[in-house]
Amino acid sequence: MASCKEKIRTEKKLARSRLTDRYINTASRKICEYLVKSSHYKNSTKIGCYLSTRYEVQTGLIISSIYKDEKELFLPKIKPNSEMNFVKTSKKTHFRRNKFGIKEPETKNISIESNLDLVVVPLVAFDARKNRIGMGGGYYDRKFEKLNTYECNMQNKEPIMIGLGFDCQKTEEIRTEKWDVGLTCVISESGILF
Repeated sequence: MASCKEKIRTEKKLARSRLTDRYINTASRKICEYLVKSSHYKNSTKIGCYLSTRYEVQTGLIISSIYKDEKELFLPKIKPNSEMNFVKTSKKTHFRRNKFGIKEPETKNISIESNLDLVVVPLVAFDARKNRIGMGGGYYDRKFEKLNTYECNMQNKEPIMIGLGFDCQKTEEIRTEKWDVGLTCVISESGILF
């Protein structure tokens, strides 16, 4: 199964890398607009998001909207033990690049993830059953597994998980493992898909 996922990951990373910067920016704008107009976003106060890299859906407009709408923004920060936390940020937060070259907050004030209402998730591939394939490090799956079990059960609340991807990243079927956590919905330039 790992080889099947790796094959899909390679294919979809290639498809994504063939998109022009202009297309990525235009499609990202549409995707961000769909998200901020959704009831999921409007009904959320504490939102986890990601800082996009070149070929991902660009999240700058989402982050600007979160601040403009006076919601709380939490961004991922990799821990030394290969786990990830979400850190509360503000417009004054300073960033540095982690070992993968991805910007993350420098602050040490770690949020309580079970309080998140909504998590905006990057992906490499997705299917119609709301399964995702990420970059392969397992950071999001490990964090989502915790978010969806004991931490959230204490609050009787699970965060809404919304994956952002381009149409070219959709695949026929992703066979899942027991630790894979499904998404609430996926948004692409075609709209809210599921």
